[in-house]
Amino acid sequence: MHDHVLLNYNSKYSFLNAECNEHTKRYLKGIKDMFPDHSWAEQMRNLLITTYNEKKKLISSNIYSFSDEKLKEISNKYDELIALGYKQNSTVDMSNVLNKNDELNLIERLEKFKDNHLMFARDFSVAFTNNTSEKGLRQVKRKIAVSFMFKNANRMKDYARILSYLETCNRCGVSRYKASKRLIEGNPYTIKELEALISDKESTKKDEKN
Repeated sequence: MHDHVLLNYNSKYSFLNAECNEHTKRYLKGIKDMFPDHSWAEQMRNLLITTYNEKKKLISSNIYSFSDEKLKEISNKYDELIALGYKQNSTVDMSNVLNKNDELNLIERLEKFKDNHLMFARDFSVAFTNNTSEKGLRQVKRKIAVSFMFKNANRMKDYARILSYLETCNRCGVSRYKASKRLIEGNPYTIKELEALISDKESTKKDEKN
């Protein structure tokens, strides 16, 4: 998942590409601010947000896919808004050509990469955004910004390993303090332990619902 990095759309690569819709939401809001009377952008933004919220509700009920009818409805609405976008963009005065092209580029991108933008709806294992990954990388960016570089490649690897361990523990509900304490004691959390913690939490949630 990425923010439209075209290099990743390479036939030599075996992975699939999912577009980060959090970034897309920002671009759509920008279009709305530039062209308040162009309703397609706000409607497209609402479609993405609504679809994501409906997906979360289904997952909370242990349902992990939309029905074929629902997916068709989402797809058709998406296409309608793309068509509306082209129509509204065509009315823009050419004297405002830069902003007109900004909007047109986004419409063309959304049309061409429709499957990548809607992958989160077709496959519930695909996230809506890559913000979690970006947050995980933020500390590395901060380290480089402050220190400019690592002393050598080995220290860089050490930093990455420690950060990865702490971040993984944190996402599994273990505080960085506890994770660090266990690490210093020579008894770091294992994957099996973290999986057990997640399983216990999920079981607790199910019991509370029942």
